[in-house]
Amino acid sequence: MIVCLAANPSIDRLFGVDRLTPGGIHRPAEFAQVARIKTNGELDGTFGSGGNASFSLNAANTYAVFNAVAIAPDGKVVVGGQGGFTRGFVARYTTGGTLDTAGFNSSAVGGQAGVVSYASPSNVTSVAVTSGGLPVAGGYSGSPTDQFFVAQLSTSGAG
Repeated sequence: MIVCLAANPSIDRLFGVDRLTPGGIHRPAEFAQVARIKTNGELDGTFGSGGNASFSLNAANTYAVFNAVAIAPDGKVVVGGQGGFTRGFVARYTTGGTLDTAGFNSSAVGGQAGVVSYASPSNVTSVAVTSGGLPVAGGYSGSPTDQFFVAQLSTSGAG
C-alpha cells in the first residue's frame, strides 16, 4: 500500500512509500519500503535493489512503517516513521538507494548509521527538507499524554 508520495521535478522521479513483508506481501508491521519510479511509471533500477530500498529499524527489530517522505535538493530521500512498535525515526537514503551514513550518523537504536531515532514511545508523522538540505521531522512523543515536536536535524543527524 502506498502511504505517501513525493516528487522532485528537477530529477523527474516520484518516490512512493510502501509496507511489505520480505516476500513482497502487502501487510503493515513488517519491512517498510521506498521506491523510485520513472516518469514512465517503471521502477528506476538505479535506486536500491531493482528500484526499491527496504528498511527495518535494526537487525533485532524488523517492524518499520514509513509515514512520510521528502526529497532533498541533491536528490537524497528522507523518510520518517515508526519502528519497533514504539520508536519514531528519520532515515536518509543516498541517490543510489542506500542508507546515507556520511554526515547523518546516530548512536541511537543499536548504532545504526543513517538513522536518527527518538525516545520511545514516539512516531515521526511528517518530514521536510530545508533549502540547505537539512531534514526536518514532525511527530509526537510521550506517554501517557502526547507531546508534539518539530525538530530540524543537523548535518550530523542530531535533532
